[in-house]
Amino acid sequence: MKNLHLETNDFVRNIFVLVKRKQAWQYFFSDKSDWLLDSWPYWATGENEDYVEQGLQRLSEDKVAVDSLKAAFNRLEKKELRFVMEAHTPMLYVDFDKKMLKSRFFEQLLYQNVPPDWTGQHSDFLDEIPAAYRYWEVETSFKQKHPR
Repeated sequence: MKNLHLETNDFVRNIFVLVKRKQAWQYFFSDKSDWLLDSWPYWATGENEDYVEQGLQRLSEDKVAVDSLKAAFNRLEKKELRFVMEAHTPMLYVDFDKKMLKSRFFEQLLYQNVPPDWTGQHSDFLDEIPAAYRYWEVETSFKQKHPR
């Protein structure tokens, strides 16, 4: 698990990604280039290897517990660092079960870099995230100003 230094993070490079795989949810805090999914099959070490499993294993150090995210956002809210909070909402939602990637990322067309049998789209997916995983909805004014 990574330490979260959101106040000094390069939010254009390092983004939050919500992954759904085998009906389980997990956040990752990674370099955006790690989520060019069309390159993941090339990471596989063998012809019959599960490239998704290997890709997620490769990024295992980037996993972040939702409770850690909630705590980090509560600290940011107390410091009234709303810009930092807004910059660190999830930018990608990757559903490996449905072979779908949704991107909110503004700079790069990550949704276009998916395998041929996948669907990629640029959309605001925050409403699709289960309430238990909406770490940005802290109990104070940020939630009231940014309802989802």
